Amino acid sequence: MLAAARDSGSFLMTAYRLHNEPATYAMIKAVRSGQIGGPVYFGSTFGFQTQLGNHRLKAGHWGGALPDVGVYCLNAARHVFAAEPIAVQAMSSRPATDPRFAEIDGSLAVTLKFPGERLAQFFCSFGSATSESIRLIGSTGGLILEQAFKFDTQPKMTVRSDQAEQILQFDRVDHFAGQIAYFSDCIVSKTPPEPDGEEGLADMRALLAIDEAARTGETIKLSHLAFKGGLQPNMLRAFPPTTRRLLL
Repeated sequence: MLAAARDSGSFLMTAYRLHNEPATYAMIKAVRSGQIGGPVYFGSTFGFQTQLGNHRLKAGHWGGALPDVGVYCLNAARHVFAAEPIAVQAMSSRPATDPRFAEIDGSLAVTLKFPGERLAQFFCSFGSATSESIRLIGSTGGLILEQAFKFDTQPKMTVRSDQAEQILQFDRVDHFAGQIAYFSDCIVSKTPPEPDGEEGLADMRALLAIDEAARTGETIKLSHLAFKGGLQPNMLRAFPPTTRRLLL
């Protein structure tokens, strides 16, 4: 896909809808502006109960919680630290009596190490109660983003330090409309999109390492890769929610 985009002179954008919505940007801005000091630890969960028969439970096209929802946690960690992971560990679970998990793992717990001795952990699941949160611990404060990943919720962010606590409630917006509008603006202005093919490839690199770590029980080390992305104010889009939607 990257080669096809280069050869044709076309823009290729990875469809990361959270790169264009206000709560995710507010979290990154809080970190970059030093509101919690230097980020030391990232923790996240993204899980829910998936119904039997859902195509995401099939192994044939790399189904499972890691590539479907774990990538949200991974992508957020990379952008919080503005770096690429250098080592990963992972452990999976597969309930033997649950027919949903005949082909895939039910849950996965991951630990990643980033440059600067910074750590990230996340839990993703197709067999848990609904959970979608991010918790950051910095050198002087902390941040919690609740309802952090799904597209039909209203995120809430709490930033704490020794001196103060700030709570921000965000309006519900249409993530898909914002994403499409941003990409359209990039095409019209001939500006390469931020979450390009290389951004997707960086996540895929880490996802494959996590998958290997879960299968082998080994710590998988990754070669150095420069972090090239970064959310910018001009990427923000906030459209009201749609009243009609087709879900598959």
